[in-house]
Amino acid sequence: MKNPVRNVVVLLLGTGAAILGAVNWWVVGLEPGSSIATTGADNKAAAPGSIAPPPETAPLSDFAEIVRRPLFSVDRRAFFPPSATSVLAQSGDKPRDVRLTGVAIAATRRQALLQVSGQPQAHWIEEGGSIDGWLLQSVQNDAVILISGRQQYELRLYPGLSSGR
Repeated sequence: MKNPVRNVVVLLLGTGAAILGAVNWWVVGLEPGSSIATTGADNKAAAPGSIAPPPETAPLSDFAEIVRRPLFSVDRRAFFPPSATSVLAQSGDKPRDVRLTGVAIAATRRQALLQVSGQPQAHWIEEGGSIDGWLLQSVQNDAVILISGRQQYELRLYPGLSSGR
């Protein structure tokens, strides 16, 4: 043995590697000789502490529930756009089918994205502007008020939800 110090260092490094390997098996929950692949998707009754397969190998159908719940909805429930009958009558004749599809509120202006049935595109109308003969009186976070003479209508962005006003 030429260099006893080098032999001791190599022996310590080998022992350290063996200890780290044993700790790794203990932390991961595997027994020596088993592999991660046998505890994944192929083994439906995997033991507690087994490792799930990485998302890249999971089928997309496993994520259907996540995709079905909209990210930017408060309650993460699917949103169904209001029907053309969402115009809430408060008095008199109701306007032609007008649908509120969006709202933009800035410091200096308030706008509503309104779509008249039969027209392919919706139009941004500022508060005080008119659409189809109706004046856009006010724009709130989730509703607008349309008036024509003494008639007044409220269009809601989400008709099924209660107003937070």
